[in-house]
Amino acid sequence: MHVTSVTTEAARKPDRGGKSVRELGEGEGDSGPPSGDGGGRRKIAATLVVGLVLMAAVGAVALATQAPPRVVRISYPGVKAVNRTGVVSIGFTTGAPTICQGREVLPSGISAVRVSVWGFFGPRVRLTAYQGSRLLTEGTRSGGWVGDSVTVPVKPVTRAAGGVRLCVALSPNEEPMVLLGANTPQAQAATFTEPSAPGETRTLNGRMVAEYLAAGHGSWWSRVVAVARHAGLGRALSGTWIALLILLLMVAIAGLTVGLILRDAP
Repeated sequence: MHVTSVTTEAARKPDRGGKSVRELGEGEGDSGPPSGDGGGRRKIAATLVVGLVLMAAVGAVALATQAPPRVVRISYPGVKAVNRTGVVSIGFTTGAPTICQGREVLPSGISAVRVSVWGFFGPRVRLTAYQGSRLLTEGTRSGGWVGDSVTVPVKPVTRAAGGVRLCVALSPNEEPMVLLGANTPQAQAATFTEPSAPGETRTLNGRMVAEYLAAGHGSWWSRVVAVARHAGLGRALSGTWIALLILLLMVAIAGLTVGLILRDAP
């Protein structure tokens, strides 16, 4: 009984750090393997990667099945649609102007109008088309577009119309905007108004570039060969195989990325 009592007291006696021997054995003294499920985390990473790849594939297929828009009419004189030779600056603004021009012909079947306005961070655009006082179609494009043109979707037009007045209204924006078009006589030029001076109308140096778009006849899948052929033009090594090489490089990069993610998963 005396020995048992001594042993129990020694086990309960705290060490210099203030912890008993029993506590050390149950906590800090335990050097077993760390808890954690590395295999489970790798499965989660693999599932995430597979999900992202499937989402990208489904998005690409859905995009390829759509028909690209086609230009059914170009309403700027002296300008070729392929390289837009002859396009010049006809105006400059940083406010919220409305640009209008008459003598437009609105083709039937159109679903969008593309106007040439240069903007680094374009504002909201509202487009309207009138024949006299009757509104034929209208549409709005949200802000944030970049480039030298903006495509505005409009309500489908079922019948062609002539003598149309096309107006483009830009929302207030501090970024400089350049209006692009072709020089014309003053009688055919577009007009320019601003909310700050509603009674003042200014005539520009020409007419805006306007392209009327309708749905295409074939999907992107039907144009794969033509797109591949154009991708191989204008290079030191030309040919349709250039597009295949680019596709293989993209697949290789995606595969390496997936491999690195799975390898580095804890």
